[in-house]
Amino acid sequence: MLQVNGAFYAYITEKQRIPTKVEELAPIVAKSGHDPQEVLKSTRDQRQLQLKWKPVHPNNALVGDLMVYEQEGVQGRRYVLAGSEGFVQYRQEDFQQFLETWQKK
Repeated sequence: MLQVNGAFYAYITEKQRIPTKVEELAPIVAKSGHDPQEVLKSTRDQRQLQLKWKPVHPNNALVGDLMVYEQEGVQGRRYVLAGSEGFVQYRQEDFQQFLETWQKK
């Protein structure tokens, strides 16, 4: 997830726009010497990681917070990397509430 976070911000710097899907990060990940097929998926649920972007500056959509999270997680828990919240594990039933709260901040 940390590599995806880094690739996301490198993408913004290089392209001057927000990627609309995680696959767009593959060339950036590959440039860093890593395998995009491995980096862009969760090692736990083996599914593609998900991204949510929240702009925080009214005049610049490129300034904001990123959330990277597992699609499903394992055993009712999923990992989330979310801006100032850091790296956290949530129960599935708490994740939706966290997501709604995070988007409103």
